[in-house]
Amino acid sequence: MGNHKLGALRRALAQGGAIVLAGGGVYEGGSLVGPMALAIRGALAARFVRYPLHMLNAKPSTANLATLRELIEAGKVTPVIDRTYPLREVPDAIRYVETEHARAKVVITV
Repeated sequence: MGNHKLGALRRALAQGGAIVLAGGGVYEGGSLVGPMALAIRGALAARFVRYPLHMLNAKPSTANLATLRELIEAGKVTPVIDRTYPLREVPDAIRYVETEHARAKVVITV
């Protein structure tokens, strides 16, 4: 999860597991690298840790989206939704995500 520090991810790691970073992580302001700090720390740490640490590097494509659709339709992937907000409450949804409370996807309904 991008809203956890690298040390917390390591402590939660099961024996034989791997950490896969997706997203930039928590942005606390004032940093030259901004929200990419977790990804940069992860890339640097990957050379020195004893567990696998990878960056998720999926390229958007029609083929990838079609594969994802097939997996969802087959029930092999289930999106986890934390909260939904109507379009008129987008500012509230953004605040919720920015304050690190979201534990899954936040969806805007139109």
